[in-house]
Amino acid sequence: MRRKSVRAPSQIVACAWCGTTFTLAMTGRIPKWCSRSCRQRAWEQRRAAESGRSAVDVVVRIVEVETPVLVPQRVAVPTIPMGDAWPAALAELVDQLDRGLVYDRHLPHLIRAINEVLVAMERRPSRRRSPRRSHR
Repeated sequence: MRRKSVRAPSQIVACAWCGTTFTLAMTGRIPKWCSRSCRQRAWEQRRAAESGRSAVDVVVRIVEVETPVLVPQRVAVPTIPMGDAWPAALAELVDQLDRGLVYDRHLPHLIRAINEVLVAMERRPSRRRSPRRSHR
């Protein structure tokens, strides 16, 4: 019983006659030769070997498969500050600005974001100031 071979993308096969490597197609039979001329030469050699004029035997096929290796890596994922962690995060931003660790090209975006934070804080009900009543 013949075992069906498993194909993978970029699977490489060596020609049984000349040894040249070539990539397999995803469908069809697995070829032994890279071209019709190699197939013809192999047939001639095999025929000569059968008649006793030559002692060369043809290699059926050599298949190479590239296997990707996954390497796990640890990646630091920044967490979004919540509640009491915001003052420390903002203090870190102030420190990075003072030390010049924030590029000038990022400053316009940073200014817009800080202004949006200030506007959002003014919209909070607890931050609204009630109008003063005049005592007349």
